[in-house]
Amino acid sequence: MSVLNDLLYMHIYNQAIVAVVMVALYLNRNTRVQGAGYWVANLLLYSVSLVFNLRYQQTGVLSMALLYYASQVVQMMLFILGFRAFLRLRIRWAWVLGVIAAMLLLLCIVFFIDHRKLQLLFAVYCLGMGLWYLLVFSKGIRQSLWVNHLFKLLFFLYCLLDGVFLFNIITFITGVHVLLNHMVRGSAIAILTVVNYVLILLVNNELLFRRINEGLRREREMKVLKVLSETDSLTGLFNRRSMEEHLAILLDEAERGGEPLALFILDIDEFKKINDTYGHDAGDRVLKAYAASLRNCMREDDTAARWGGDEFMVISRGTDSRSAGSIHERLIQPVQVEGIVEAPLQVSLSCGYALFVTGDTVTTITKRADLMLYEQKGGGRG
Repeated sequence: MSVLNDLLYMHIYNQAIVAVVMVALYLNRNTRVQGAGYWVANLLLYSVSLVFNLRYQQTGVLSMALLYYASQVVQMMLFILGFRAFLRLRIRWAWVLGVIAAMLLLLCIVFFIDHRKLQLLFAVYCLGMGLWYLLVFSKGIRQSLWVNHLFKLLFFLYCLLDGVFLFNIITFITGVHVLLNHMVRGSAIAILTVVNYVLILLVNNELLFRRINEGLRREREMKVLKVLSETDSLTGLFNRRSMEEHLAILLDEAERGGEPLALFILDIDEFKKINDTYGHDAGDRVLKAYAASLRNCMREDDTAARWGGDEFMVISRGTDSRSAGSIHERLIQPVQVEGIVEAPLQVSLSCGYALFVTGDTVTTITKRADLMLYEQKGGGRG
């Protein structure tokens, strides 16, 4: 029985290492995992099963053998459930409890009919659990494919050796018994050791993959939130806060580099009248239409924003007094808005602008452009 005992103790070492690793990962805030409780319960139950097995060997009481196999049935299920929880796969409790109940019932029936067949029944159960275990891995762990395939190959071979199917087949053919039994069981011990370390490697790779994916997901979410915080929801242009920050940066660059810069503030003429006459939906349609028109006429280095209400702002880098006038004329071209009345509604705009001068701030350059706009509209706003 020494080889068998060695195999049983190697089992508990394997369960202990995996349980310790998973509990450590659970306690680590950076790698918090699920399923650690299953492995701890699995380890405790396996320890209890070894006590039953030891008592059976010492006393020969058959009920101890039945308790050993029964506890092993539940223990193996707990081990697999731990991986399902770790891999975040759904656990069908009705199916799990049904399999355990059916297996325990079969063990009791076989025990009373012919207790010598308990080991054979348990070997079949081990092979079935091993195949299910491999299926769990195929569904859950898809990273490091060569390690994944190596684990599945080794684990399947281990299930065959531990369940002594190969042993039974070869002994039936050759008649060799004791020596082959030791060789098969010894091979199972060696493979179990390798399986244990490959398993930990797979767990590590899976956690690394999850962390990378989580980082990418958070990065995407941060980009979306950044866009939402900087963008006007109606027009899709920059909002006032983000435009003020951007303008401050460009003014600092112009101050240090001496590059010309022009700031344009635009206002839709008689916008209040459009809202009062056609409703706020029509006003929103006008704002969207002009924002689209603005994008089409802007240069690559220009930046546009909805400054507030019916006002827009455009920052034009590299624009001096000679080119500002032509940009001004392009920006105030009337916009044709469809869908408000039967014929396209023509909307006009007014624009004021200011050129950067040394010492300008967001407030000073904006104030000059706003003053010119005020004069363009004849001292009033539409």
